Amino acid sequence: MKRTKYSDVDSPFIRKRIAETRWEDRGIIDDLITLYWWVRRAPTTASSARAYVMLRKRLHDEWVTLFREYSKEAYARWLQESERIARNHDRLRMRYEAAARAEEQAELEDWIRVGGRRPEET
Repeated sequence: MKRTKYSDVDSPFIRKRIAETRWEDRGIIDDLITLYWWVRRAPTTASSARAYVMLRKRLHDEWVTLFREYSKEAYARWLQESERIARNHDRLRMRYEAAARAEEQAELEDWIRVGGRRPEET
């Protein structure tokens, strides 16, 4: 039997999705297969890398599933790095919010100093 793009894929996730998807809706399956091959072998041209990033954003949950299927070790490293980045983001957001509150308080004090009303006096 001649193999095709659908039978060349050995991902259980994609096989399951094929079984659940109507032929008329196969476009999503074609996108998943493209993503599958890029997970296994990174894009080699700038245009394909750009398409990969767009597809990865649009199908993020599916990408995570395919990535986890392909390499559990690499997935674990990616997950740890993602969690570290999220913690850093939260820490930076809290600093930014505290700085913004302090700046607003300083502006309010300056406002009052030049004769402006306090917020509760309005």
